[in-house]
Amino acid sequence: MNEVTKKDAAALEFMTQASAAQYTGFENLEEGMLSIPFLKIAQPNSPELLSDDGKKNKLAAGDMFNSVTGRNYGAAVNMVFLGFDRAYLEWGEGLGDFKGRISPQELDQLITSGQVGKQIMKDGSEGFNFSRVMDASKIQETYTFMVLLPEFTEDGVMLLSFKATGLKHVRRILTKARAQRIKLPDGQVIPAHLYAVIWAVKTVLNKSDLGQWFLLGDKKTVAVDAIGNMLEDKWQPVQKAVIDAAMFVKETQFSKVSLAGTRDATPESEE
Repeated sequence: MNEVTKKDAAALEFMTQASAAQYTGFENLEEGMLSIPFLKIAQPNSPELLSDDGKKNKLAAGDMFNSVTGRNYGAAVNMVFLGFDRAYLEWGEGLGDFKGRISPQELDQLITSGQVGKQIMKDGSEGFNFSRVMDASKIQETYTFMVLLPEFTEDGVMLLSFKATGLKHVRRILTKARAQRIKLPDGQVIPAHLYAVIWAVKTVLNKSDLGQWFLLGDKKTVAVDAIGNMLEDKWQPVQKAVIDAAMFVKETQFSKVSLAGTRDATPESEE
């Protein structure tokens, strides 16, 4: 039997007293005060590629990284999709200050009232974005996943956002996800919850006349493949972390989460 050291005993006494006090220190914390990091893809012109003194960081174009801690996960990771949100984000002139989140229903009302119009590209075609009629604000359709990396559960929930050319990749991911099935211990096969599946995700270089950028796929494919589910022995150690993260997403439902910071360096038109 292992002996309890003085250090362990002191730690146990502290936690026992803290539990008895029924006070955590977080009582006045509101969800809107939380800053959820973004899982971002470093683009060839991303400022994060350079340090403050102008020298190159270890981060390379195509790598995925945590927007708060700067942690580099590389160009390929395993991922759990916890939830999905579709919204329109409004930015000031020149994609300046973040001005707020607009639901699809609210956008429809703004278009009907004539306050917002569809962006027209130079070639006369309709773009991905909308603009306020009275000012230079831009409204971008944005798809956002809340995700957890099973090998880095200590980093918690992150936001993975897509706009412009990335929207079609999200549709492909969701199509794949809806097709997933999971086998229960009693042999019954049922549709898998979104957060029950583990996905291998990697970035892919895209090119056009507008430049080069990295996304989770190219014109024809998406580089996101199912590699397992939470009922498999391999993933049992992270089951609790995934359930806790999924319940956090259920509670917030994106309603109080700031989606500012979703801008990226991808072109505004299709490849």
